[in-house]
Amino acid sequence: MKIKKYVAYATGSDLREGIYYKNKGKNIKRFFKNANVVIFHNNDQPTLNSIKHLRLKNTYWHNMYKQTEFNSSLIDKNYIKNSPYLLKIQNFINGSFSIFMPSHIVFSDEKKIDNYFCTKGNDLVYEAIIRFINRYPKTIFVLRGVGIDTDIAKKILQPIKNNIMYVDTLNKKDFINLMSMFDVIIDNIKIGSFGGISLEAASIGKPLLIDPPNINFYKEDKYPFLENKTSEDIYNNLVKLYENLDFRKNYAELCQKWVLRNHSSNEYLKLTKIIDRLILENKFLKEAPNNGGYFDQVD
Repeated sequence: MKIKKYVAYATGSDLREGIYYKNKGKNIKRFFKNANVVIFHNNDQPTLNSIKHLRLKNTYWHNMYKQTEFNSSLIDKNYIKNSPYLLKIQNFINGSFSIFMPSHIVFSDEKKIDNYFCTKGNDLVYEAIIRFINRYPKTIFVLRGVGIDTDIAKKILQPIKNNIMYVDTLNKKDFINLMSMFDVIIDNIKIGSFGGISLEAASIGKPLLIDPPNINFYKEDKYPFLENKTSEDIYNNLVKLYENLDFRKNYAELCQKWVLRNHSSNEYLKLTKIIDRLILENKFLKEAPNNGGYFDQVD
């Protein structure tokens, strides 16, 4: 029997994927089904499928995911110089045009485990990267060497192995400083959502390529992110970012401003007031309008 009211806050893969796994899925299902309200931040199709699967009624979508205005303060050139690991990566880049893809390596259609999800679209990126490096052979590509399809990825990327470095999973400060070194960041492709890495990258002014959510969800504050549905999209956008420095700079600034506007501590304060109303006063939705971008002011 449920004693206390609570809000279930879905951050991505928990509601999108986690409910389908045999062991942890049972607890995740119970957590969301017993909640008075489920708040979720990504309107991607797998998340909507999970909501339908669980027959969740009181769901509330909002765009905001992370507080991002503090990320730039973590960037420290002296910190990089004093970190042997980060300095090694910086020396590998050595002034070349550089691309970083920090997503876990998950893309194969082969189901290695039950209910295995193929959501990252790394293979589409690799196809574009190989083509891009063949055209611009001094390009450096760095990626996280973690994920269920890592071995397959290394075979695919063998033709450009001299342009590649694999990196570990890092703490936030190291990770933000690592991202600051690159000319372009590539994150989730194929799923149609924002993730934490995407928002952090854009928040520090890095040009970001992802497969963003349906822009029609954003009623008043449309995002400026480029569409990347196919390897052709990724390749063409990389060429544009490489060849036109003004475009790259302006694109990064537009994305940074949008992220800082929509994913700030101020927006979290508004969300806190909304949750108080939902739980304490049973006032739902109509009392907390959401433009799809940042929240309206909440008294």
